Amino acid sequence: MEYTNVFNLISGLSNSVAVVVAIIAIYSSSRNNRHQILTGKLEELYQVIDQASQYYHILIGLNFSVEEYQQQNNGELKSITQYYVVRDRSLATEDRQKIETYISRIEVLGKCYTNGDLQQSIMHYRQLIGLLYQKVAHLNSITAEVFYSTGFPNYNDHLEILEKLKTRILVKMTIK
Repeated sequence: MEYTNVFNLISGLSNSVAVVVAIIAIYSSSRNNRHQILTGKLEELYQVIDQASQYYHILIGLNFSVEEYQQQNNGELKSITQYYVVRDRSLATEDRQKIETYISRIEVLGKCYTNGDLQQSIMHYRQLIGLLYQKVAHLNSITAEVFYSTGFPNYNDHLEILEKLKTRILVKMTIK
């Protein structure tokens, strides 16, 4: 009878230990899964920011054309139609659609998968690209003039902003 009690005690302890080990394994697996999902989304964010940035030189060039059109005193662009011809030659409809998608994805991924200073930096970059795009694609410059009254960053300043942002995303990917 005594052996039965000892056996039952050992069996109960074994079951308890197995349950604790299973809970720890599930917790660890869940944490690793969350990290893998976060890493995948941060990789996508990195890629989308990189893809959007490839249009910056075109957008800045078109921004000069918008300013020329708005001044209308000594430039070649005298009408909206003339500007739209220049815009369409530099930035096809498909490219404009891509940029709109990139801007949207940057906002969604930035808000959903980052926080704090990194999220603010991503939203600032999204605003930069978004306002520049709105100005050159739709001649909507009111908001751009409020946020970028001294003008948009030149290409080299943009590269510096971009590299710092991409580095911060890479760092976030490596932290568990």
